[in-house]
Amino acid sequence: MTRGEKKLAALLSTTLTEDGLVWYEVVQGNKYNKRYPDFIILQPKQGLLFVEVKDWKLDIIKSLDMASCEILTKSGIKRQIHPLEQARQVANRSAQWLQENPKLLHKEGAWQGRLLFPYGYGVWFSNITRAQMASIIPQEVFERLLPSHQVLFKDDLPTEMTAATLQQRLQAMFDIRFPCQLEREQIDAIRWHLFPEVRIGADGGQTAITFTDSLDISSKPVVDQSLQVAEQAADYPIKPTLPEVMRVMDYEQEQLARGLGEGHRVIHGVAGSGKTLILGARCLHLAQALTKPILVLCYNITLAAKLRSFIADKGLTEDKVQVQHFHGWCSEQCKAFNIKVPYRKENYFDAFVEAVIKALEEGQIPRGQYGAVLIDEGHDFEPEWLRLTTQLVDPAVNSLLLLYDDAQSIYKKRSALEFSLASVGIQAQGRTTILKINYRNTQEIMQFAWNLTKANLKKNNDKSDIPQIAPQSAGGSGLQPVVRQFANMEEEITWLVRCLGTIILKSVDYKISINIKINGLLVVI
Repeated sequence: MTRGEKKLAALLSTTLTEDGLVWYEVVQGNKYNKRYPDFIILQPKQGLLFVEVKDWKLDIIKSLDMASCEILTKSGIKRQIHPLEQARQVANRSAQWLQENPKLLHKEGAWQGRLLFPYGYGVWFSNITRAQMASIIPQEVFERLLPSHQVLFKDDLPTEMTAATLQQRLQAMFDIRFPCQLEREQIDAIRWHLFPEVRIGADGGQTAITFTDSLDISSKPVVDQSLQVAEQAADYPIKPTLPEVMRVMDYEQEQLARGLGEGHRVIHGVAGSGKTLILGARCLHLAQALTKPILVLCYNITLAAKLRSFIADKGLTEDKVQVQHFHGWCSEQCKAFNIKVPYRKENYFDAFVEAVIKALEEGQIPRGQYGAVLIDEGHDFEPEWLRLTTQLVDPAVNSLLLLYDDAQSIYKKRSALEFSLASVGIQAQGRTTILKINYRNTQEIMQFAWNLTKANLKKNNDKSDIPQIAPQSAGGSGLQPVVRQFANMEEEITWLVRCLGTIILKSVDYKISINIKINGLLVVI
């Protein structure tokens, strides 16, 4: 942030209305047409405002017309777009995107088909007073080149100013003004159009419901007849009715992705809380500022493929963001730096890990290769793996993000880390964020899962420096989970076949997953 941008941010943080939202220098547009407005200000009762901030000194402005200006830079005089024209183009392009959504348009009256809210744009010259600018621009063209209601100068926004004065200055930037009152759903629709990185593919609820500590699973209706559960499922809507507002990340998730800051960070979130969404948005945010590539690691090869597709959909190429499962990354490092890996019949892939750790210690593999390292599903990582990853980050930036949920450790017979993060070099004390809301599952599934697992989680939690958190549901509702116990495997398979037959006969277009436990792991068949 420049000094002028910091000053405006400070003014907005202390004088803007409580329901106001401000975004600073976010990507706007697709990967072929990127634009960075300095500030986007959304106030439900005023509308949407785009503001460019220029910290120019008076002596660098060499010429100015309606469309462009000539600015003295270190490499000579450069022609640039007029700051006000720059803001105007951003505002108009944004309005075009927003007009694609009928929910954001007037449905009747004189304004039918137009946006429900006004939008405006303006410029602030933070180092030039109005009188100084007037000394280099003839009076007869001053208002035409720099309209007083849309162009503010240093003396227009003093450090000490009231909220009312700031609101007056900002509202003046709107060419057209009319009363509006944007609701949460409409605000989320605006965010969905302007910021693709906050979109969520599936709908989810918004009202969080905290689960109780009741251990009585039997208090929930449990189906006892063999086919009743299948018949209920076949008759149930394929997509339970969920509030549409959760097509975007919530404010907490978006703020996390944009404002985590440098250093080591940990996000401890329940399953379905949007950790991977935050990872994707964080990659997009970091890729604009870093020169070295970003490394995204996970344990599961299938998850790595999904993450790779997820990142690619955001327009990020492999030279910017590299996504690997941990053992695959170790293998590639050995190939890239000609590290010999001794062959072994058992634990073959662990040999690559050991070789990389040794090569890093001996300087054969360089430290600090990446501008940032992001680890998804970090609960599946061994301590020595995490210790290795902390050495991969460029120390000048030191940006490391660990996404973690102790209840999701599916590859290990434990439900919490058995070591402290500090012991593996992750210095995130005081920089751990907790996400409690699950957007993926219904209330019934979440309550059922919490009742089943919480006792074991609490028993193991004392071994970890990550606190245990009770999940909250985002409010969607569906069928009650059902538990059935059988005398033998033959009875279980017979019941399963009959249930599947009932669903198939009713021609229900369901995605059905059948999972069994083999050697302590849950396997999909």
